[in-house]
Amino acid sequence: MVVLLATLGIVASLLAYAVSPTVRHAVGHAAHSVKSTVGNVLDRDKNEREHAKHPAKAQPTRPAPAQKRKASGSTAPTRSSTVGASAY
Repeated sequence: MVVLLATLGIVASLLAYAVSPTVRHAVGHAAHSVKSTVGNVLDRDKNEREHAKHPAKAQPTRPAPAQKRKASGSTAPTRSSTVGASAY
């Protein structure tokens, strides 16, 4: 009985695969995903190869941001000169 049910399930799966392009498309995606995953699991020296291809680079140091200078002779009021000023 179990063999009969297993055979029937396999036949139904193969028939669906043969008839439906959507099923074939999904099976293609699943096969690709399984292939990638199995390849990543079995690839024991992946980290060594990646480090050999891309050695660690020193981080560049950033220069300090340039300080803004106030223009001399500016007549426009600044926020700091108007904050807290009382009306006369």
